[in-house]
Amino acid sequence: MKPFGRLHIFILVILAVAGCTPTKTAIQVPTLTAIFPASTIIPTATATFTPLATLEPKQAEEILQSLLVEPEKCSSPCFWGITPQMTIDEAINAFSHLGVQVPKTLDDDKDFYAINYDFDNGLSVGLMLIVHDRVIESLRVVMTPERQKTGALRAWSAYSLETLIAKYGEPSRVNFILDRGPNFSITSIMFYDALGLIIEYSYSTTYDQNDLTKICPLTVQFDSVRIWIGKEPYYPPLKGVSLEKATSITMEEFSKLMLGDPSKACFNLKDEAFP
Repeated sequence: MKPFGRLHIFILVILAVAGCTPTKTAIQVPTLTAIFPASTIIPTATATFTPLATLEPKQAEEILQSLLVEPEKCSSPCFWGITPQMTIDEAINAFSHLGVQVPKTLDDDKDFYAINYDFDNGLSVGLMLIVHDRVIESLRVVMTPERQKTGALRAWSAYSLETLIAKYGEPSRVNFILDRGPNFSITSIMFYDALGLIIEYSYSTTYDQNDLTKICPLTVQFDSVRIWIGKEPYYPPLKGVSLEKATSITMEEFSKLMLGDPSKACFNLKDEAFP
């Protein structure tokens, strides 16, 4: 099935969830928030939805995978079409159609709904929805990427550095963390403060204390990618060292570098900037 076909199916699914009749205008937008802007969503625990037939596992995986590769046309940052201010009932109904269970646990005045999904290509995704009064307040995503093949498109490319910078522009901040433990690791954290979006990329590497640490974010094999969506992120990342202190490049130079030739999109971290 071609990517367009997979997205078209997902669009129709969302329209059915919303109880709308598909129109030319609505079909162009594959997200619940585009059909129901945040300002018009009325949270209610009594909302009812027409049950949808569950898709075959292979078809459901193709839809979910396509939404990780093709940037979503959400009006604000989202993941799998889910964004803060949607109701949990809308999200559960959409995922149920895809055969994905959304179990709940309770913690004080908030509800936590967790989804874990393993793809055949080795990519795994964990999605947590933090909910209050049946409304999603924030999302937390943990992805373990598949083994990267040379020249192959990342299976989660919709959330890669270059895609996000091309979509949202220059980040508000970029920080770095070095872990000099037995498995030396480097973590890059990109913030879009006004959008309530944080993306963290981590990987392990070798380290030579006599040299500056070189980073090539567009080609390196990441061990994990974590995403926070929402104004009040649940367990956000550590602070880290700012781009300006950790490197010799500016935010503008960093953004341009990430939009250029992937093989040349590299820079060095200053070892002395990290205690």
